[in-house]
Amino acid sequence: MTPTEQVRNAIAQYGRPYWVTYVPMSIVKQVPYTQLVKMMDEAQIVDRNTKQRTMLAWAAANSGTEITTQQVADMMGVSHPTAKKFLKEHANRFTFVKRGTYKVN
Repeated sequence: MTPTEQVRNAIAQYGRPYWVTYVPMSIVKQVPYTQLVKMMDEAQIVDRNTKQRTMLAWAAANSGTEITTQQVADMMGVSHPTAKKFLKEHANRFTFVKRGTYKVN
């Protein structure tokens, strides 16, 4: 896989600005600057609100499903404490079942 393909895949998978943590700088330096700028302009910006909206959309489509705090953290790409905070802030959508497990309403 060429350096350009590696960068493009990382941007597509992790979004902006997080992709840089997954691609070594030695590979990024091999991509022409103009190509990098073009890829960045086309990239989706991933922020906290986007992650929360994506998780709430998933919850709306998967009502009745049991999910663990770790699964929420992995799906949102956040830390375990942040996932717990998200679940508590959205108690109308997630009901506590037992330690570390919630039911989607």
